[in-house]
Amino acid sequence: MKKVDKWVPLCCTLGAVWIIVIYIGVLNLNSMIGIIVYEKRF
Repeated sequence: MKKVDKWVPLCCTLGAVWIIVIYIGVLNLNSMIGIIVYEKRF
């Protein structure tokens, strides 16, 4: 059980970090696409 207790917080932390990284990546991608579309219009 001690090994499991050590791994659970690590897995939760890694999961949260991945979600944040993916979320930021999606936001950056959307803003870049928006800028490209905006520049093509004008």
